[in-house]
Amino acid sequence: MRNTADILAGYSEAGIAAKLADDYSFNGFDDWFLPSSGDLNEMYINRGVVGGFVSAGYWSSSEADNNEAFLQAFTTGGQGDVNKTGGVGVRAIRIF
Repeated sequence: MRNTADILAGYSEAGIAAKLADDYSFNGFDDWFLPSSGDLNEMYINRGVVGGFVSAGYWSSSEADNNEAFLQAFTTGGQGDVNKTGGVGVRAIRIF
């Protein structure tokens, strides 16, 4: 959750992954955030229980450097860094 807040403090552009996650609202809940690379890996490990994933990569809130952030591939389970301007999926999460 802290990573998402930090991202939003530095970048206010509409359409960035952290903003999409932060703006998400579902079933009356609006406390969503962009998961860290560790959160996404746990989601991948438990994808059969969590469900709803597409065979694609998802942005994490974990930064590799100023130009790249980590993503989680849901086709292979691998993680890697990708240029922040790339088109990757967004999966918001919340603490429960």
